[in-house]
Amino acid sequence: MEKKKRILFIINPVSGIGRQHKIEDALPSLLDKTKYEHEIRYTEHVNHAKEISAQGAKEGFDVIVAVGGDGTLGEVASGILHTNTAMAVIPAGSGNGMARELGIPNNIEKAFDIINNGHIETIDTAILNGNTFVSTAGSGFDAHVANMFAQGEKRGFLRYVMVTAREFLRYPSRQYEVHVNGEVKNYFAWVFIFCNSKQFGNGAIVAPQASVKDGLLHITVIKDFPKYKTILLVFRLFLNNIDKSRYAETFTCTRIKVIREKNNAIHLDGSPFKTTKDIEVEIVPASLKVIVNKPL
Repeated sequence: MEKKKRILFIINPVSGIGRQHKIEDALPSLLDKTKYEHEIRYTEHVNHAKEISAQGAKEGFDVIVAVGGDGTLGEVASGILHTNTAMAVIPAGSGNGMARELGIPNNIEKAFDIINNGHIETIDTAILNGNTFVSTAGSGFDAHVANMFAQGEKRGFLRYVMVTAREFLRYPSRQYEVHVNGEVKNYFAWVFIFCNSKQFGNGAIVAPQASVKDGLLHITVIKDFPKYKTILLVFRLFLNNIDKSRYAETFTCTRIKVIREKNNAIHLDGSPFKTTKDIEVEIVPASLKVIVNKPL
């Protein structure tokens, strides 16, 4: 008889909109026990998922499951980079952008089916000032909203929309000096986004050409724009053509340095993050094993 694989579920108890309890209750009946023997561990603070996953890899777990949103997923991934431990995902966050990118459905039963029957792919990750992200990172309005959103007790897409609407007219565009591909560029931008994957979450596509397997960073800059044009930009995000807007600029690179006007908030996979005014970002090709349903 083939030896069972060891699988560790890392659950963020405060992520997203409270699906974690349903997932935990469903686990005994949905996980294939002929393939896996499992353990569950809970996060207690920021970066705890990284600590747990790193320890899990050292303990020889074959698979570590991130149960949470993009922030939890990013932390889990950062603990198992360049190891033989694969990451699986059960979405339980507010946006679940990376889960969507990997083809992991929000449906709990279908997500478990991928864990039971899927295959392993190796994807890229990226680092910003030495800190890992797997989907997107950004400076500007998106990071500001992520920071405001994280300060509240309630979660969910509706609250995210409310915070976005509240802060929209308050946030000014900023100056960015960019060193990339042997050039120096200057932008007056509302949002500066570093993308490994295509989307923020909830179907908003911020880098239409991005792929988690192409070995490239995809940069999207939303330059200063008249606020009455906002609805058109939002439509473009959900129609997968933000790169066609006159107010957007997109390009690719493997490494980029950005000198910001102010040391404002950054987000890594939707989670607010404090760092220096100057930031350096680079792609880390083929650095993370993930369990998916079909080839990416």
